[in-house]
Amino acid sequence: MISLYLTRHKSNLNYRKNASNNSVRPKSLIHRDRSIRVKFSLSARLCETGEMFVVHNCHYNMTIRELKHAMELIVGIPTDFLRVCYLDRGDLKEETTINYNDIIPGTAVTLMIWPYNGWGELVAAAATGDVFKLKHVISKPEPQCCCRPRSKGSVAEASSWLSYRLFSALFISAHRGHLPAVRFLLQNGADVKSQTPLGCGALHVAAAQGHVHTILELLLHGAPLDMEDAEGRTALSIARCLHQKRSLQQLSLFQWRERAQGMRLKPHLDQTELFAHQKHDSKLRPFYQGVHGQRYTAHLGHYRCGVEGVVGVRKLEPPRNTALRA
Repeated sequence: MISLYLTRHKSNLNYRKNASNNSVRPKSLIHRDRSIRVKFSLSARLCETGEMFVVHNCHYNMTIRELKHAMELIVGIPTDFLRVCYLDRGDLKEETTINYNDIIPGTAVTLMIWPYNGWGELVAAAATGDVFKLKHVISKPEPQCCCRPRSKGSVAEASSWLSYRLFSALFISAHRGHLPAVRFLLQNGADVKSQTPLGCGALHVAAAQGHVHTILELLLHGAPLDMEDAEGRTALSIARCLHQKRSLQQLSLFQWRERAQGMRLKPHLDQTELFAHQKHDSKLRPFYQGVHGQRYTAHLGHYRCGVEGVVGVRKLEPPRNTALRA
């Protein structure tokens, strides 16, 4: 057997080495490098309704709990309802990260609702805005073994069965802008002041999605403008952050109207509220009419200091007129 040894020129080796060091890394390689904090987007599909959502600003060190918190305003469903899955029906633990679960950027995660006491039916009815389905779902009595999606500090711990279901349906319907469903829920006692475990209310999600008519309906039923979530954000700040100009305009206009209603103008001002030029009505004529207009300068005089520093009465000197010559 004859073996052939081919030698490479040294200059070619150096050229390839320099080219590999100076070349720009492809974007695909950057995404695969978990040590670099690169932000990307993930899609989310809700099984009960078939809706698709996009979650931006994700990164590999992001936990599943943080991902669920970011989805609340985007998906419009309280976090204590959601189950996050990827590639199968297994639930992802909230303490794990995107890197730990090998979630590829740009792919879709699956969202499901906890299968307890008809919560999936409630979410589907509220997401579609079907009033007849909402009547049937909400009117269901509370079961003896009530398994609600609970979380620490959740509104479910302090609210009744019916009020919690009404608020949950209102939150989901307000996010999608279903005005007839929102009116039906408000007429049946849905509380506009209730909040999710993250502190978001129905006004927050309506402002985040830019549904102006839903925002006005919630405000007319007493939704507080100054209600803050867990991060200290109000509906106004969320609309400003998400560049929802129509929501920002509607919220600001309602706020101005409330301030205007609180102001009451007096028909007559008190003596203490008048300015100096309003207390004395001067009858001194500022000019004379005629062929030769005249302008005068009035010397008001000075105070006289009396005995022991007592200020005396001011004496006014007569005005001295200065004729204007042509």
